[in-house]
Amino acid sequence: SGSQMTHFKNFYTALEWWKLKPRFDDAGWASFSDPAKSLLATDGQKTFVAYFFGSGNSTGTLKNLQNGYIYNAKWYDPRTGQYTNIGD
Repeated sequence: SGSQMTHFKNFYTALEWWKLKPRFDDAGWASFSDPAKSLLATDGQKTFVAYFFGSGNSTGTLKNLQNGYIYNAKWYDPRTGQYTNIGD
């Protein structure tokens, strides 16, 4: 678990984490299949960080994305510190 905390630190320090605003239960920003085990924080419409926890395969839909902006989606594994590129 100590290495996972290091991976979390590395993940957040690679972002401008202080600009992230919690959007935990705000349906205007996301709709998650398991909202009790899903969290969202955003830097306005620039960066979206969704965190899914628990033993299932939670997914969701991000809302309030900026029109005409191309986002790059990645899965981050906090157990390994590795990213998997999902695409644009």
